[in-house]
Amino acid sequence: MYEHASFCHSGDNTLASAVKAVEHVRAAPADDYMVFLLSDAMLAQYRVTPANLADALLSDPMVNAYAIFVAEEETANQVRVTSSSLQDPPRLIEA
Repeated sequence: MYEHASFCHSGDNTLASAVKAVEHVRAAPADDYMVFLLSDAMLAQYRVTPANLADALLSDPMVNAYAIFVAEEETANQVRVTSSSLQDPPRLIEA
């Protein structure tokens, strides 16, 4: 991941990736459909709101979608504060 990240262009593709993954996973018949979205959690920097992300991940009720954020403590606290207004706030795991 480190090597890949060092060559990525600046910008956020979290929402587009979530939508594409949900669509792609349903392209073939399966017993279960799961999407795991990995992000650096710097969503506010690109004006991605928790509601926008939830809409993208929950766009197909047949897909179980999960967002995994890898972040420093300050960024994790921002996610905690901004997502507290959601009807079903995320569960945060600290390591």
